[in-house]
Amino acid sequence: SGPPKWVLFRRKALLASARAVNKHLAVSEADRFMLALPTFHVGGFGVVARAYEAGCPLSIMEGGWDAARFVKAVELDRSTVTSLVPTQVHDLIALGLTAPRSLRVVIAGGGRLNERDGKLARELGWPVLQTYGMTEA
Repeated sequence: SGPPKWVLFRRKALLASARAVNKHLAVSEADRFMLALPTFHVGGFGVVARAYEAGCPLSIMEGGWDAARFVKAVELDRSTVTSLVPTQVHDLIALGLTAPRSLRVVIAGGGRLNERDGKLARELGWPVLQTYGMTEA
């Protein structure tokens, strides 16, 4: 909403947020994170922070977004946790891609996931959890 803003992140606040999300999602050292968002955005940076805070492996999807390649990367890595924006979720359902069995949560943020896409994603087995954040807060 509006022009881009510079936001100063304090390490303590970022890690406290990561701990809270991990606790809510019951993340353990057995989980494996897949990063499919840019780290210059809070969504991608948050994935890195949550993996770091939990002591979990983090795999990075290289080469830009491609829905089919993302599914293969998650399958190959046996990832259990990831974060996507609604457009990425839409791409997955537009191609009729089913969720890899290892995946237990997809945090959807960075915008509102419309009800139709959320419903279709869940029908394809995507364990989507809509989130809302206030980066500036």
